[in-house]
Amino acid sequence: MSNRQPESPHRPHATGEPPVVARLVSPPATSNEPLGRFGHNKVGILATLFLVSGIVGLPLLLLSPAFSKPEKGFWTVMIIIYTAIVFSLFGGFLLWAWNQLAGL
Repeated sequence: MSNRQPESPHRPHATGEPPVVARLVSPPATSNEPLGRFGHNKVGILATLFLVSGIVGLPLLLLSPAFSKPEKGFWTVMIIIYTAIVFSLFGGFLLWAWNQLAGL
């Protein structure tokens, strides 16, 4: 059984090398810009909404300073319609698959 104490981050290592100091790569987002730089990218936000998140991503759109209020309203309606279409197509596919399985 060893009585060796764990190395403290405040003591030099046994190798004599200085400890590694952590630094931030970029400053964190401030409280008035919760989305950081991504919030100013209209194409990125719309791609995320249409290709990834659908209606669940609406807060991303609504918090973005890149869009004006009329644009936010327009894209909110478009996302709601798009999500309804995607859900309808998925429901239709499930119904078709169920009928295919029921016929076996």
